[in-house]
Amino acid sequence: MWMTTVIEKLLSLVTTLWPFARSPATPARNPESASLNSRLGPASAAQGDGALCQDLSQAEDTAGDAPGDHPDVQPSDLPKAGSSTTDDGKHADPKAAEEPESRDSDGTAVGNEEATGPRKTKGSPLDIGGRRGGQSVSQVPKPPQSLLFRPELLCRRVPATACWEVILVANEEPQIAAVHLEGAPLDFTDGRCSVPSLTGRLTVSSQDGQEHILPLFEGEPLIFKLPKNWDGEGRRTSGITSGHFLVIAPNAWQRTGRAPVETDGCADPAFRAHYFHRDATVSDETVGGFREWTGSPVATGIELTGRNIYDDSDHGTLFVGDPPDLKPSPEIEWARVGEETERGWGKNFRPGLQSLPEVLGGREGRFFLRVYDPEVRMLDSVAFRYVRDLRRINVNGTEYSQGTMLMPGETGYPRTEISLVGADGSTLTPVLPPQAQQAVAPSGAVEVPPLPDADCITCSLGSDARGVNIVLDLPRIWWRLEDGRPDPGAWCDTPFVMTREEFRKNADADATLSVLSKRQSSVRAGFDDRLEQPYSRTIEDDRITIPLAHFVDYSQIDQRLSEEAHFCIEWAGERIPLIRVPADTGPEILTFSARPSTIEAGQHVDLRWETRNAQSARVSIDPGIGIVAFNGSLLVEPIDSMRFTL
Repeated sequence: MWMTTVIEKLLSLVTTLWPFARSPATPARNPESASLNSRLGPASAAQGDGALCQDLSQAEDTAGDAPGDHPDVQPSDLPKAGSSTTDDGKHADPKAAEEPESRDSDGTAVGNEEATGPRKTKGSPLDIGGRRGGQSVSQVPKPPQSLLFRPELLCRRVPATACWEVILVANEEPQIAAVHLEGAPLDFTDGRCSVPSLTGRLTVSSQDGQEHILPLFEGEPLIFKLPKNWDGEGRRTSGITSGHFLVIAPNAWQRTGRAPVETDGCADPAFRAHYFHRDATVSDETVGGFREWTGSPVATGIELTGRNIYDDSDHGTLFVGDPPDLKPSPEIEWARVGEETERGWGKNFRPGLQSLPEVLGGREGRFFLRVYDPEVRMLDSVAFRYVRDLRRINVNGTEYSQGTMLMPGETGYPRTEISLVGADGSTLTPVLPPQAQQAVAPSGAVEVPPLPDADCITCSLGSDARGVNIVLDLPRIWWRLEDGRPDPGAWCDTPFVMTREEFRKNADADATLSVLSKRQSSVRAGFDDRLEQPYSRTIEDDRITIPLAHFVDYSQIDQRLSEEAHFCIEWAGERIPLIRVPADTGPEILTFSARPSTIEAGQHVDLRWETRNAQSARVSIDPGIGIVAFNGSLLVEPIDSMRFTL
């Protein structure tokens, strides 16, 4: 006990005297430079572009002066201020390893800059001591501290065009002082700068004297990771991992492999934008590349393991039960995990020494995860969500999955019920946004009316900023007839009734069937069981357009129907009737009369008749008269008593 007291007093004395340890005559070094030099090894110091993106390098320091401010003492020599200890004198897990995020993070930030200035050798890893209860842990070195600001390259569509442009952004303090492209100054406004040429290097200077070099095209394509379906802005990354990517390459480069979408132009006319998509779960998927480039665009990606359930959110996999873990990879040296909230929690860690569940520390919510190579260049980034007590999502009593398809019945769709089932089998009650078209029942289930606008459900488990959003886009099918009128009418989930004549009339007016299809990008259409005509939707739209004019020559429309026919599509392996064509009604004799009914020899009789639906039939009068018009009259002179038949 006496030895422990002496040690504690010595630690307190060192902490108290620490601000005065530096000679007044010794100029203070840049704190970021000191931290950088003390933590980068010789291999990293030799790299010209081994720069650090801010979000990784924000190593969470304790309150008070940072070790990097004092060149005469190694970080491992300085006790952590405020570190709690157990009875055996060992330090508990330091709060110094955590700090709030400075802004909302989208999980796709990139380390694509070069830090300039002198390089020095790396100091000793920081020993954070043991855990509570006396169990020792491995030494966990802190990653290099933050650069004061982080310029990065983004791509986005030029408004109202199909072209892509590259922009420089630096929203962190301090402010940008100047941006140069190969020595030529560029305009920098509101934290953004358009890059007119994609060849050469950008030099970014901040108001505090820092300078960063961002290489553009130097023989390798520029790779950007974007949200689903290449929507929104993309951030530069080191390669193609899993998801949707835009790769910018010179016009002369020829693409290899299958391109999911045709290329588009760039604001720099010397380059083209190529679309790439990769599903890392498909082992034999070929991404392709370029004939003029011998490198491979495929890079090591993040693989999270753990129990997860399916929903339609674009904000990452939804893990339940135990927290997810990061599968180790020899290429991954550093990682950073943080909350996807304004000023949320975040932490750097070394996957080889700490597991993701340990770093999360029981937290639930929406998170980003980024991984870096030994030179602190970003390899990949993902978003994920974690809810401990959720177990499954049921739709009408069946677990929701990527293969779920909801078929309409004879009378259309019934009211649909969604249940979030907890670990104990009970229904968890979610929070719906204001004025949602759905409603929460007393049981906690979400009731969805049979309306296409209600198909997309967004609810939250938890009402605060750390609540986890759950999204379901119910795969129901709807259709309507569009003939150029401003208001095409409501979407239907039951078949239209349309005669052959009405079908032809709509076809002559260039009418189309518009099918609102979720998940299924193509259908086959036709009459009854002959579904032979394929139709597909575009990436930008969920609608499949089927022109009626393609089917006017089918026998069901061109010839008289003795029984009703159905115009159908094959959707998710099921035959769904969209139009019912009734059978043609048979001919009818409305009237047939002979006036007068009794005559004497030599007198005339007036025969009159009227028919309906006899256009495809033949009208005749027997005996002796033969074929006559559909409707008419005729004078006859019988020579004896006769019976006439129409």
